[in-house]
Amino acid sequence: LWVIPITFLFQCFTMPFASTVIRRRIGLRSSMILGSVIMSFGVFCSSFATTLETFVFFYCVVLGIGNAIAYTSPIVIGWEWFPNRKGLVSGCVLAGFGCGGFLFNLVGTASKSYYIFSTY
Repeated sequence: LWVIPITFLFQCFTMPFASTVIRRRIGLRSSMILGSVIMSFGVFCSSFATTLETFVFFYCVVLGIGNAIAYTSPIVIGWEWFPNRKGLVSGCVLAGFGCGGFLFNLVGTASKSYYIFSTY
């Protein structure tokens, strides 16, 4: 299934818009919060999807757009603080996003396994 590539596609197409228009209108902190809310909304709604098209829309399109909005703010802030270390900043932000997804997956799996499927 092409879920992750479609998510990256919408993230890449939304990122230039997110880094200029949204960030300048509402600020860095607000755009990061907005992106996080959109990402959470996409994951939440995709968990209730009953068809593949609905799942792809919420998980790929909505999550990709929210990811693009939330991902640009730490990059811009890091580049402003460390203008000579843009590669290091980009790598650290990318590692933070990857570790966050890894830890979120572990916490979500553990909580679901413990609270829903517990036989005790």
